[in-house]
Amino acid sequence: SVTIDGFRFINGFADGSGNFEDDDILINRTHGPGIYAINSTVKIKNCVIINNTGIGDGGGIFATDTSNIIISNSIIANNLTGDEGGGMCLRNLSTATITNTTFFNNRAAVTDNGGAIYNTTGTTLNTYNSIYWGNHAGNESNNFNGGGDRNRFYCIIENGNYNNHNIPEDPGFINVFDFKGPDNLWLTE
Repeated sequence: SVTIDGFRFINGFADGSGNFEDDDILINRTHGPGIYAINSTVKIKNCVIINNTGIGDGGGIFATDTSNIIISNSIIANNLTGDEGGGMCLRNLSTATITNTTFFNNRAAVTDNGGAIYNTTGTTLNTYNSIYWGNHAGNESNNFNGGGDRNRFYCIIENGNYNNHNIPEDPGFINVFDFKGPDNLWLTE
C-alpha cells in the first residue's frame, strides 16, 4: 500500500518488449507508462499524470491483479496508449474510486478501447464529482469501455446522460493547452 501526494508523472514511456521480472512478479514493459500497480493499494491525490505514452494498456495508470486505486483531486490528461485505456486500464478484479479528478484528452489508439478508462469484466469503477471530456478511442469520442461495473455520480461526462446526477455539458475549459494556468502552478484555481 502506498500514498502518492503532490507528484507529477510526466512524459513516461512504456514501449519495450517482453516482461521485467522482480521477485517472481512479471511487469509487462508495454503497460502503464505513468503508474503501474500490481496487487496493491495505491492512493493518488493532488497529482498530475500527463503526456505518458505506452504501446500496451493504461497510458496514465495500469492496475491489475486485485489492485485498489483511489484517486482524488488530480489531473489525468494527454496520455496515449496503443491498446486499452488512454487514461487508465483496470484488469483482473481491480477497483478504482475516483473523486474530484479530471480525465481530459486521453487517447486509446483502438476504437472502443476506452479513451478515458477501460475496465474489464470483474473490475469496478466508482467515480464522483469528476470530469471526463475530450477523450478518444480510435477516431471516436469515447470515455469508458470494457465490460466492468461503472458507477458514476455527479460527474461531467462528454456524450453521457443525466442519470445519477451526471451532466453531458461542456465544462468550459478556458485554455486546454495550458494545464498549469496563468499562475503557472499545478492544481490551483
